[in-house]
Formats: sequence, C-alpha cells, structure tokens
Amino acid sequence: MSTSVLDDILAELGPKAGLERAFGPDFVVLVPDARQKLKAFEEMQLDTHRTVSTFARRREFKNLVGQKAAAKVFTRLPSGDETIHALLGGDFNAWDLVPVLVSLAGAVCDELIIATLGFNSSNNAELCEMLDAGRIRSVWFLASEYCAKSDADLFENAQRELRRRGQKIAAARNHAKIQAFRFASTCIVVEGSANLRSCNNIEQLTITNSPELFEFHRAWITQVINQRSDVPC
Repeated sequence: MSTSVLDDILAELGPKAGLERAFGPDFVVLVPDARQKLKAFEEMQLDTHRTVSTFARRREFKNLVGQKAAAKVFTRLPSGDETIHALLGGDFNAWDLVPVLVSLAGAVCDELIIATLGFNSSNNAELCEMLDAGRIRSVWFLASEYCAKSDADLFENAQRELRRRGQKIAAARNHAKIQAFRFASTCIVVEGSANLRSCNNIEQLTITNSPELFEFHRAWITQVINQRSDVPC
C-alpha cells in the first residue's frame, strides 16, 4: 500500500480511531495516539502533587514468605508512629488482613476505605457479612476498570450487594492497593503491592498507625469514587 493511500486513510480514520503515524514517511505504522486518552490523574481530576509526611519512630520487619494465616502472623496493631513492614509469599490473601485487623482493634470499624486492582467473590461475601454483623459501618470500595470489564459478573454482583447496604463502590483506572481503617480512636493504613485476592506472587505491604495517612488516602479515594460511582464500566 502506498504512502499516499495510507495518508488518506490516516486523514479520514485517524481522528475517529485515535491513530497517528510513526517512524516517518518511508516506513509507516499506524499507532494509537496517546493524546486521545487523558492521563489517569487528568481523567479523575486528581492533583498529582498530593503528599503526606509521616514519621515512624519504630519499625518492625516481617518476612512472611510461606506463611498462610494472617491471624497467626499479625497478632497486634502497630502503635502510634509505628510501621510494620512485611514481605509476603504468593499464598497470602491480602483480604484476610481485614477481619484480622478489625478483631485486633477490638472495636467496630467506623469506616473502611479500600483500593484494589482485583478481588474475588469470597472477598465481597465476607465484607457483606461484616457489614451485616455491624463489625464495619461504612465502606468505600475502589476497584479497577480492568477488573470491572474482565469479570463483569463479579463486579456487578459487588455493586449490587454493597449498594443495597448503602455503601459506595466504583471502578476507575486504578492500580493502587490500600486498606484504610478508622476506629473510634485509631486509624490503621495498609499500603502494598497485593490485591485483595492472592495471585501467587511475592508481595510487600506496610501497616501504619496514622490518622494523617488515613485522611490522605481517604481524600483521593472518596473523590474518585464520587466521580465514578454513576459511570458505567
């Protein structure tokens, strides 16, 4: 096909299909035009310069590769200004931290903020059970567009069950993995690489006792959910 014919195709279809020329006039490749898609922070109107400063006076390090039971591994919450660092094996399910940390707090979780790329039906079922039992009062749940589209039945069921209970859930171009808990007098934040479901990979996470860190993640996650909650995936 001649360059002129390709130019005609590009002129007619390029703007519609988001295509642009690459590699010059003698070797033409039509590639997606990156300008046609907003960056995630632009699409979700997030300030890319958000930061929070926390200082841990004490740190604890746990190599948990090969450990399976979160209840046996995590036996206490971090104290104020403390962070626990953990290395996890692929057999560790990050969701298991939720009931364990709620139990360790010995109090109702007033607010649970979750951001994850993926989850599974058992995660959602146990979350709903904890809501029904009054162990958690409020949930903000941010999943990824990838999860919502690749497993539509799973996401639609989670939407239906959480919204029926008056909770917030949405999907966006999200790759962050956060669990943030607000109890009566304590805020605990889990940050790491692991999704709620296990995926047979080495993962890492930190658990921090910090109201400032809780509010930092709460602000952007709730903003995205409020913007995306009525957007079909």
